[in-house]
Amino acid sequence: LSEAIELKAVLLKEIEVEQLLESVLNSKDAAALQKALDAAKKVNLLDTQAAKDVVASLEYLEQESATIHNLDAAIKAKDADKVRTHLTKMAELGRTDHSSVKTGEDFLKEQAKASKQAAEEKANIEADLYRAIESQDLGLLKELKPLIIKHGITG
Repeated sequence: LSEAIELKAVLLKEIEVEQLLESVLNSKDAAALQKALDAAKKVNLLDTQAAKDVVASLEYLEQESATIHNLDAAIKAKDADKVRTHLTKMAELGRTDHSSVKTGEDFLKEQAKASKQAAEEKANIEADLYRAIESQDLGLLKELKPLIIKHGITG
């Protein structure tokens, strides 16, 4: 009889833990997920599908957190290549709705705009330089010299 009571208590605890695992599955709260996983470990239920799903959720949250951190750092460092890499990862994670993604996209748009403006400015300087050389305008050449250096125009 005492074995039956003990077995019933174990089964009730396992059911309780299984319900806990299932209740936190859609949670974005890493602490709650970890608490449920710890409870499953205590009653040896880590091999259940619910426990495996909780582990996968925790891994997802860790990836998401690391990617957001890396994306924010890349934006701060103004590293367009890394911003693109981390935006791609966020898309793979299905988190294109995160505010850091919007910030990263805006950063890339500004970078593209600035790059286009710089290219246009360089083309204008090159055209002015060609005109100054053709007309042998030393005043314009002197005016253009700092811009030529700034934009690395050679030849």
